Amino acid sequence: MNVEEVESFLPDIQKASLEATVQRLVNLRRENGRIQRYTYNNARESLAAVGVDMSISELYMRVTQECSMDRDEARPTTEVQIPQEDSKISSLSSSSKAGRPKGTSDAKMREDDLKYKDCV
Repeated sequence: MNVEEVESFLPDIQKASLEATVQRLVNLRRENGRIQRYTYNNARESLAAVGVDMSISELYMRVTQECSMDRDEARPTTEVQIPQEDSKISSLSSSSKAGRPKGTSDAKMREDDLKYKDCV
């Protein structure tokens, strides 16, 4: 096996190492709730040994994203049926007027300031 053939395996090895490391950190986070900084340091050093150059913050973000994806998939939402006679809709959502209350726009406030300065 020559050098070129060995180097062709390197990206696959790096990708598999990164995925395995992130998955291991996710499992640790699920078990303990938190992962200490030195664990991230050790994981980063292990990845650097196989040629994956990654900062601790990047590794932390990968773990956070994986955990949030797992949480989204794990908890399916259930639809709650509310009978119409029991539902109470607030007056804010049934209002036909949308937007900012009258007299609070920047132009209105500037106009009020000019009127006040003219009076004083």
